[in-house]
Amino acid sequence: MAIYHASFQIISRSSGRSSTAAAAYRHAIEIEDMRTGEKHDYTRKKGVDDSFIIAPQNAPDWAHDRKQLWNNVEQIEKRKDAQLSRELNVALPVELTQAQSKEVLINYIEKNFKQNGMIADVAMHDMKSENPHAHIMLTMRHIDQGGFGKKNRDWNKKENIETWRESWAVEVNRKLEELKIDQKIDHRSYERQGLEIAPTKHLGPQAHAMEKRGIKTEKGDYNREIKKLNLAFIEITKKVQELKKGVEKTIDKGLSAIEKIKQRSKESGVSAIEKMKERKQIKQEEIKKERTIKHSIKFNKEDGLSR
Repeated sequence: MAIYHASFQIISRSSGRSSTAAAAYRHAIEIEDMRTGEKHDYTRKKGVDDSFIIAPQNAPDWAHDRKQLWNNVEQIEKRKDAQLSRELNVALPVELTQAQSKEVLINYIEKNFKQNGMIADVAMHDMKSENPHAHIMLTMRHIDQGGFGKKNRDWNKKENIETWRESWAVEVNRKLEELKIDQKIDHRSYERQGLEIAPTKHLGPQAHAMEKRGIKTEKGDYNREIKKLNLAFIEITKKVQELKKGVEKTIDKGLSAIEKIKQRSKESGVSAIEKMKERKQIKQEEIKKERTIKHSIKFNKEDGLSR
């Protein structure tokens, strides 16, 4: 079943992180940070199925080279608490192939980030597992042929996050509908959707690491069971909502039909009254004519006698 997940985080120096290390880890490669001289080597890491960069048309050639890209980010940011990258993590539908998921990602990034001047560095992970997902590292400065310009503070606005989260759902649902897959995702929280969902337990770093290596844990088993129950509950709730909508639609049709009958009856009643008035008027006119004729005959008779 297609599941919605789209979370944002900021990669910043204040938390002891670097964009070069994050990129090396996401893509399972080695990157040397030219600013610090530190080498970040994650070449032994597994689970990366595809990597690609999407940049605006006016970006320089080095923007398509991952090592140069994030080293340039590190070089231009001088502050010790600098925000280096915005990262988006999205769940990819298990119903889609890797090629189809990549198509959705490209369309989504081009509409929401590329056209706004951001560079997106994408890593697709675990595509053959039950948890296919993608990491999208986004630059935080405008880019042109001359390199990075000023930071765009508008990109940090909360309403943008909501827009980007909703847009991901729209893009995924469009693809699912195109493929005639009877599934949909919703960017709204379960609470906003009116669904009472049982919470999962936080794995913690140790359990998370074990689960990543394929070792099942007690918390992991609990979370998997809760997720199954939640999915079943969501399906039942959706079916109930669909039935409710069907009943409401039938009631609306019935009320509409009753209103039409009432209107026709009203119109028929008005028409009958009008006809009765018309007949009464005709009758009155006929009586009036008859009286006029009788009066005329009587007058003529009296006039003849007097002569």
